[in-house]
This record gives sequence, C-alpha cells and structure tokens, in this order.
Amino acid sequence: MPSASSHRPRRSVVAAAASAGALAAVALAAAASGAVDAQNLITVKGRGLPYGSGSPTKPLAKDLSFSAEIHPPGGVIVAPLERYRIVIQGGRVFPKIAGRCTLAQASSGDHAKVCKRAKVGTGTIEVWYGVPGEPVATTPTCNLATTFYNTGTGLAIRLDVSPDPPCPVQSPPQNVLPGRFITPRLGGKPAGGIEFTVPPELRHIAGLTILVKRLDGRFRRIVGKARVAGRTRKVGYFSSIACQNRKQRLVEVSGVDENGRSYVARTRVRC
Repeated sequence: MPSASSHRPRRSVVAAAASAGALAAVALAAAASGAVDAQNLITVKGRGLPYGSGSPTKPLAKDLSFSAEIHPPGGVIVAPLERYRIVIQGGRVFPKIAGRCTLAQASSGDHAKVCKRAKVGTGTIEVWYGVPGEPVATTPTCNLATTFYNTGTGLAIRLDVSPDPPCPVQSPPQNVLPGRFITPRLGGKPAGGIEFTVPPELRHIAGLTILVKRLDGRFRRIVGKARVAGRTRKVGYFSSIACQNRKQRLVEVSGVDENGRSYVARTRVRC
C-alpha cells in the first residue's frame, strides 16, 4: 500500500471513521444472508444463528455475523452516503437486557472499562480515502477496529485506528457515531432497524472523500429476561419475532448521498 505521507495529506484518513461506522449498521441490517443495492454499490453477507423466526410472544435470540463490501460505479471514488436507514423484517431489539453506555463514555479513553457491560459487538473495517473520480485500485486504504455499545435507545459505534496496515493518524477527532433504533413495518410484518446521519466534516477532509471497502463483524448472542405480551420471557438483545414465511425474511437498506440521490436495496434472506 502506498504510504499516506507520500500519497495523501496525513489528516485524510480521519474522515474514514464516520463512513466506516455507517456501513457497520448496513452490515448489521442484512446479517442473515446477502443484499446488493440496485446500483451494485453494496454487497452484504452473513447469517443469524440459530435459524428460525420466533414470534411476538416468544422472540428468538440471535447471534449475528457479517461481512460487507463496496463496489463503486466505474471503480472510482464516488459521493458518500449522508443518511442511512436499515430495516430487518421481524427484527426486534431488547436494549434493556444489556448494560448502557453514553456517547461520551463510549468516546472516552477508558471506554473498554466503563462500557464493558454495554458491549454488544465488534468488527474490523477497511476504508479507501481519495479524490472523487480516482480509481479505487490505486487509492490507499486503512483499517479501523469497531466496537458497538448499547445506549438504551440505539448504538454507539466506537472507531479506533488499527496498527495493520498502519494509518497516518492515531485516532479520529470524532470516534463515535450515534445510531437510533426504529420499529417500522416491512412487507406487512413488524420490523426493527436503525437510522443515522454522517456529518459533513466526517465525509470529507482536505478535499478527500471517504468510502468503505470492506467490513467484518459480529454481534454476539446476549440473552436476558424482558416483559413480552404481559409475561416475563427469555429474549436476546437482537431477536427475531417474525419472517415473511418459514424460510425467508426481507431486509431493506436505504440511503441518501450528499448530492440528494437515493438508493434502496431490498432482498430476501434465510429466516
């Protein structure tokens, strides 16, 4: 990989953190199988174990693992997404069974200690940082480690620079992205998801645009007790309460880039 000092200004990778965290949620949303958007920009693969739909009265706790890749049109750096919305048919989050961590705590130097009980997942992200229109084949990359903390109403997505390959900065100036849980309907079924916005100062720095190349991660199966339909039930932090049918569920990923262009991807994955 070309060194950032010889190829790009040292501050260029700082913005990578926000876009990387944003795609983390995209990966989470399609963690049951795979999804490709209409422009073939995003490919997401993974699974949720154990398989099964669960029900509104008996939610099924899930362990989610995933990988995600970006395929820019024409193989060049393009406009990054500004707003994200990810929905899983039959998905439900029970945030009260895990510890809670504030955004300030997740951003602190002792986050691993003060947010230990709120940790729900981890991941690794590889990002491109370059000039719009530049071929991604010659654009430098950098890796970041991602930690997902429960806030009670969403996720605090913590981002830390990884030593391999080395990055030109030790840490991003904003190292946490807030995500808000949502409960829409999808395909006539109850659904769960997350939405968030990436601020402009974290999409571009020094004239450079940031895109995610690849993301891998896992949200572990956390089990606790919660009130469900008037009874105390065993549930998972990430649970399933429905599917489209016995074999499949719908996943929808949508976003709007900074030029106002919308993208919507919908796919069927294993229940």
